[in-house]
Amino acid sequence: MQKSDTKRHLVDAVKELLHSGEDFTVKDISQRAYTNVAAVNYYFGDKNTLVNIALQELIDVYREKIIETLRQDMPSTNEYIESFLTLVSQMYLDNKGVIRYIVRTDTGNKPELIESFLFDDELTRLVYEKMELMTGEKRPEVQFCNYMIALSSFILPLLFECQNDDDKSSGFGLIALQSEDMRRVFVTQLMKLFT
Repeated sequence: MQKSDTKRHLVDAVKELLHSGEDFTVKDISQRAYTNVAAVNYYFGDKNTLVNIALQELIDVYREKIIETLRQDMPSTNEYIESFLTLVSQMYLDNKGVIRYIVRTDTGNKPELIESFLFDDELTRLVYEKMELMTGEKRPEVQFCNYMIALSSFILPLLFECQNDDDKSSGFGLIALQSEDMRRVFVTQLMKLFT
């Protein structure tokens, strides 16, 4: 196997293991990638570096989907928020294991992962533009605070879901937002915070 193929197989193996939400070892990674255990350290130095590369690739996909949603023209702010909510809740459902792993495991890279949603120029620029349309507020410090409030409204339900060890919803998390009626209620209540 070529060096680049081996590295790609290792990263892809970690992505698969991350989706399980369970802790895993270097041996698990190497078995999944059909390589030997030494390949992880040889190509990446250690498990955390490899895991962080896989996590960053997954997060980059999430960010791009969010950016794509924010670029779309929609007639109302409520539709933006509802489509954002739908996207975030679906991304959670598709990637429960990954998110649980991030929340429950010390990868040594959480600040960088979080910053990718806070300080990414294109993402935050688009969010601030939508916030300005919604609130009429142009001051960056107020836009930042509004973004933190909106982001927090997604984080708490996410944490509720991550605390469940099984696939059952607590009834308070993002899974509840799969219901169109619940999303409308959530969007309506969220909009009240900004108007």
